[in-house]
Amino acid sequence: MRSALVVAFILTVFVLVSADVYTECDYGRLNSTKGVYLGTLAGYNTASSFFDNNGDSQSGFDNTYTQIPIRAGFAFNPYWTAYFLLPLGQISADVVADDGTVTNESSEFGLSNPWLVGKWVRPSGSGFFLGPRLGFRFPFASSTDENAGSGKLAVGDKNFAIDLGVVGRSHPESRSFRMDTSAGIRYYMEASYDIAGVTVKKQPGLFYYIMAEPGFAWGRAKDLATYVVLRYEGAGDSKTDGSSNSNAFFHFDAGLKQDWMMDDNNCLELRGVYTVMGKNYPQYIQIALGYNGIIPTR
Repeated sequence: MRSALVVAFILTVFVLVSADVYTECDYGRLNSTKGVYLGTLAGYNTASSFFDNNGDSQSGFDNTYTQIPIRAGFAFNPYWTAYFLLPLGQISADVVADDGTVTNESSEFGLSNPWLVGKWVRPSGSGFFLGPRLGFRFPFASSTDENAGSGKLAVGDKNFAIDLGVVGRSHPESRSFRMDTSAGIRYYMEASYDIAGVTVKKQPGLFYYIMAEPGFAWGRAKDLATYVVLRYEGAGDSKTDGSSNSNAFFHFDAGLKQDWMMDDNNCLELRGVYTVMGKNYPQYIQIALGYNGIIPTR
């Protein structure tokens, strides 16, 4: 039997990281027109150690995953955007059995839990944007613990979640300074699983996050921007009924991001992020390439 703690935090980590919408290129320029919105942040993440319950880094743990989250929707005007987020990916991790045996298991490449996201971000001053974001996470995926198969990890679960966040960006035209920020809280509903004929209930839980990306624009038309990435995420304890194992975690990441505005409607992004500290969380190195664009309809 797999360790419930290890499996729980592996699945939570994969779903949260692959499905979030913190990162986009220059919001003011991209959303200056009405049209079809497309985006992704394809990344490779690897960890050979993890932070234990005391926050100490422990080596000898292998965990990797790839992610290709596809965002597709519509920018109705310069402020209001709605889209679906379809997180595709695969995870591979060391799993500890009850007798201490360690095996490496992997998932099939598939669809994790999809999201429906809407945000209303208005100018609140010269080059400053601020507004709310609301997201709904749906309780289905191409594989869960119920149907992943023997020796396989799941890419999703049966949890429904609601996410309420605030997005802020400072991109003044007259200055090179840039700042992207995002903060929010997410509520996961109670979920019931039928695994090998046994009904398992996952208690409700909260997830919270805050991100700040200070940077500067450069180039002849300020079409290039370099940012420092600072991100904190955490989750309260949401135990499985009948288990005393805690799956509360937090982590703090730092790294660099480079944006290139190819034109007013298309942006490329390259980022590298490292997990500096945490609790019950892998010490990840992440490399990701992103794209955000709008196909004008008028």
